[in-house]
Amino acid sequence: MTTIFRHRGIGGLLFAQSQVAFNDNATKLILIGLVQMLLPAETALRMTGLIALLLVTPFVLFAPLSGWAADYFPKRGVLSASLWLQLAVMVVLIVAAVGQSLALGIGGFFLLGLQSALMSPARRGMVKDLAGDSVGEVIGWMEMLCIAAILAGSLGGGQLIDGLALASGDPWSAALISFLLLAAGCVAALCAFRKVPTHPAANRVPFSRSAVFGHLDLLKSLRRDRAVWRAALGDSVFYLAGGVLMLTLSQAGRELFPDGVGTARVTGIMLAVMGAGIAVGSIVAARASRHRIIMGLVPLAALGLSGVLFILAMLTPGGAAFLTSLFVLGLCGGLYLVPLGAFLVDRAPEGERGKILAASSMLSSIAGVAAVGIHALACSVFGLDLKGQLALLGAGFFVTALFATQMLSQDVLRVIALVLARVRYAVTSKGVGNLPPTGGALIVCNHVSYVDTLILSLAAPRPIRFLSYAEFFKRPVLGKILRIAGAIPVSSTKARDAIVRAAECINQGELVCIFPEGQLTRTGCLMEIKSGFELIARRAKCPVVVAHLDGLWGSIYSFEGGRYFTKWPRGWRRSATVSFSDPLANEAATAPRVREILLALGEDAFRSRSGTDSLASRLIRALKVRPFRICVSEPSASRKHLRAGPLLATAWTLARGWRDLPELRVGVILPPGLAGTITNLALILAGKVPVNLNPNRRGRAAGHAHRAADHAHVSARLHQARFPRRFWHIAAHRHRRGTAHRRNRRRRAGTLWV
Repeated sequence: MTTIFRHRGIGGLLFAQSQVAFNDNATKLILIGLVQMLLPAETALRMTGLIALLLVTPFVLFAPLSGWAADYFPKRGVLSASLWLQLAVMVVLIVAAVGQSLALGIGGFFLLGLQSALMSPARRGMVKDLAGDSVGEVIGWMEMLCIAAILAGSLGGGQLIDGLALASGDPWSAALISFLLLAAGCVAALCAFRKVPTHPAANRVPFSRSAVFGHLDLLKSLRRDRAVWRAALGDSVFYLAGGVLMLTLSQAGRELFPDGVGTARVTGIMLAVMGAGIAVGSIVAARASRHRIIMGLVPLAALGLSGVLFILAMLTPGGAAFLTSLFVLGLCGGLYLVPLGAFLVDRAPEGERGKILAASSMLSSIAGVAAVGIHALACSVFGLDLKGQLALLGAGFFVTALFATQMLSQDVLRVIALVLARVRYAVTSKGVGNLPPTGGALIVCNHVSYVDTLILSLAAPRPIRFLSYAEFFKRPVLGKILRIAGAIPVSSTKARDAIVRAAECINQGELVCIFPEGQLTRTGCLMEIKSGFELIARRAKCPVVVAHLDGLWGSIYSFEGGRYFTKWPRGWRRSATVSFSDPLANEAATAPRVREILLALGEDAFRSRSGTDSLASRLIRALKVRPFRICVSEPSASRKHLRAGPLLATAWTLARGWRDLPELRVGVILPPGLAGTITNLALILAGKVPVNLNPNRRGRAAGHAHRAADHAHVSARLHQARFPRRFWHIAAHRHRRGTAHRRNRRRRAGTLWV
């Protein structure tokens, strides 16, 4: 949770909205307890239903007004006014308790519902202003804290009125003390909210008749964006099912205690367990949404809700299994609710965010009211018992899951793949801030294994569209997966189509990734960088970000060992590092430049590996494991083979004499074979960098090679005799000519003979 507090004002906003939720539910329970103590049973039952309805009705009646206010005024001003109104309403309730007026108390409770309705779109819309791209995480914590506040308020309000009434013997005195304590909480919320920053109003539309009676206009604004409309419908489905389930659990409590004594307690326990599950699910969804809103959770959570409801239909209410299933049901509910709420806040246009959030709240409130009628219809008309009602809810969520999967198939596939990849790989991201937060860009990455796309998707905060080999699309299962994932087919015969399609996706604001090597590496090293990506970058006129994957060579999905898949994995989890470079302008993104950046990123990733041995240590360990194994063969030599033990001993002897050389890089002018292998190994053991040189080079190339080797070389006299007047003679001559100007050198350049 500490990550969300880096945004100024988030703490005050979360505290204020939690206090309002606590205050509303505590006041509701206080009034219900007061009604139960003062009125006859039948009248008290009707008044209890009225009190519950009064808290929901303002969300429907005043939805246009709350949406207009959230857009016309700064949202902080709306929230501050709502908190002052809440304090004023508590004063009204205190006056009602002093005057012992139940009618005034119920009227004050209606005003409390009005205050919550006016605050709702502003508090949710303000998340975008304060949190920016962390909307998903903040919405998750907001939902969790709201559920916790509702549960605490329901429990605390009931305990207050009952405990104080028993102690004083006067229900009105108990109500007065309770309202005074709640008023103190209102003052605390005002104090906490003072440090929340102000942002300018989004849309200064003048007040009109539609701000009071524009309910249909609200729904029309919600329907303009199909994705927003569907998210609002999914949100209302949750509250519809939640309302029915609450009544169903109350019925279950009554069946457990037919005389009514203990019904409220057991129902409260079941609701508390489910609420705890929702809180945990909201936290999980918040953690998963730290970098982006994961809509793929919605269909999976709906499927989980369906399955758990069917399980509940087969269990006995009140048992441990039933309560455990309720907790899992709530957890799935949190995973379902948070992405929808975050998507509504993030997707709504800035100038209409308050209106759209008010419309969504109105739709959810209507669904909550409709839940009462649906439950009555299911019980009285269709005669469904407890198990039938739970099964009906399970069937409803199953249909919801099917529709959501069809609309969000790409998101669902991404979630499943990333979860599986997260279990297998521990991914570290470096330079992820170099990816543009919005807008299109081209990512150019090295290609190591068949899971490169998953590792990149885990590291990037935004979805990535990949280019894939066209032949893969012809395979039944793989082709279907690639089409769902939105991959772009590329082939040698239709390369232009892939370039055009990739540029279109980038211009639409997407991240597109291409592997410019064109194939998986067969050696673990970087292969030739082809220039096809340059055409995409020029056509799209977009920035290019170079990405490097490290730690995947050696997995079963790489070609290490000369084969894919058919080898044992090295450990259960692998560590992988994804490094992103600074963005390049499309004109500067050339194949040579990209290769340089990839090599630099690879070096940096290798240096940052934890517990990485040096190359010398690994070579010594590998040669010592099987000292009698033949590891070098040279058919042209008199001694055709060399075993690991003698190779290590010979190289170690040479290395002891070469450790004191001042040069770091030493040139090796030897043909491939035993001598070249021993020399390279000896230089590595001596802590040097061998630079294998081509003796056929002349002129500038020879001089560059000489300088690359720090003017020191290792060769053989017979080999030098085969190449007279080559660059070591030129280099030595130039060195002798400039000796007078380099007196500070520790030794003369020359050749070490072996």
